[in-house]
Amino acid sequence: MNVAYILHSTSRYDGATKAFLLLLKGLQQLGVSPCIVLPDKKGIYQDLLSQGFDILCCPFRSNSYPHYRTWKEKLLFMPKLIARRILNRRARGSIMSFLVKNDVDIVHTNVGVVDVGFQASRKLGIPHVYHIREYADRIGINYYPSNASFLHQLSQQGSFSICITKDIQCHYRLQNNETSVVIYDAIHTSKVNTQELPREFASRYFLFAGRLQPVKGLDFVLYAYAKYKLLSSNPLPLIVAGEACDALYYVKLQQIIKQERLTSDVIFIGQRSDLDSLMRKAQAIVIASTFEGFGLCMPEAMLNDCLALARNNSGTREQLDNGLQLEGEEIALRFESIDELSELLKQVGEKERDAFIGIREHAFHAVSTLYSPSKTASDVFEFYNKICNRQ
Repeated sequence: MNVAYILHSTSRYDGATKAFLLLLKGLQQLGVSPCIVLPDKKGIYQDLLSQGFDILCCPFRSNSYPHYRTWKEKLLFMPKLIARRILNRRARGSIMSFLVKNDVDIVHTNVGVVDVGFQASRKLGIPHVYHIREYADRIGINYYPSNASFLHQLSQQGSFSICITKDIQCHYRLQNNETSVVIYDAIHTSKVNTQELPREFASRYFLFAGRLQPVKGLDFVLYAYAKYKLLSSNPLPLIVAGEACDALYYVKLQQIIKQERLTSDVIFIGQRSDLDSLMRKAQAIVIASTFEGFGLCMPEAMLNDCLALARNNSGTREQLDNGLQLEGEEIALRFESIDELSELLKQVGEKERDAFIGIREHAFHAVSTLYSPSKTASDVFEFYNKICNRQ
């Protein structure tokens, strides 16, 4: 079975990319022959090339409107939109030639907001799979020309979808649709050398890990941390590991830190390659996303024996409910409000790490059982076979 994969990013730290690499390994073992389309030659490009994959590198953008927030963005909105459409049209032609050359049976786009693979597959009559990982419209992404157009794509003949949670499947009105399945991402932790930590690091700390953008909820965490600091006589520091990919949001975070007098308590350490080690040493990780699709960070932390304080909504809640159903016990400490999180920070910060060993053990077992790489690859491969049998 020849499958072409369309990736929106080559970043090693992007959750969708990490999930793809793990899935790719499992599908190869099941007999899938992959070829890959990348938007650039950065990040994982050299790794994939060294493994002998046939790779097409052609620039393309997401099938969405540019940002329209600042005056500069508003002035450049139309030029950017036109340039994006021209770029994607060119990419579609290159991808079509690539698909024909590799005699592709299925085109699999690794996210829902890139449509160059879908458009190319439609022209050639090849089945297409959207791997839908995001809520899009809930996090400020608007499909071009409209959100309804994406729903229409999902309903067309030869169009299929893999949703990473049941909630995302419902969001796109795909429940009870035989062309759509729910398959959870697989989780894998790698052993890496620990980078030297800043001298300000304490032996005990709370951890926030993820891109610094509104959907990840760091502003929510900062307000909760400020209340926790007032409640505690010896507050643990908050370590923030992640890339500042939204300049406007980063400015807002710095304003909150200054306003709440948290300069000496919140330590930004940037994007890290040793996140597993940071998780293993943390008192707890805080998961505060507003609309998380699946969210690799929480189950990765659980595999690293790290207690999770988790916001009880969207994909995060679904993971917690899955664990509760399997274990009969909670696998994390849930919160919904800023006050609830501040109380949890106080409760967890005042106790020894082993005080929560029961929750951590249940979490490890649940994640190991529910999100194993072999199960995810097997489920996707079975879906591929169903698609091919329909043609």
